[in-house]
Amino acid sequence: KPGDYAGRELEMELQIINAKRSASGWRLNFVYTSPDKRVDYLYAEAGADLLGEKPDLRIGYVYTVRFLCEKGETGSGNVLSAVSPTGEKADWATGLSALE
Repeated sequence: KPGDYAGRELEMELQIINAKRSASGWRLNFVYTSPDKRVDYLYAEAGADLLGEKPDLRIGYVYTVRFLCEKGETGSGNVLSAVSPTGEKADWATGLSALE
């Protein structure tokens, strides 16, 4: 229930699948697979000052992600405040750059 988290700052371990340039910096698409194999997606916006011009983000690799969940939605209104690699990766990870 994403609506339960509106206005809260959250920290999660998520796998990245895509990072696309936006007018304000980057739009990142993360995926979370629960133990029961349910898949959830999270989109978060990150300023260029946080990630730089060419961040090293790899498809299927796990990152600790801290973000403000402004609207309580997974598809929009999430503002990234920190991202750091955990060193883990999914079985399906390609290792290719997530930058589009």
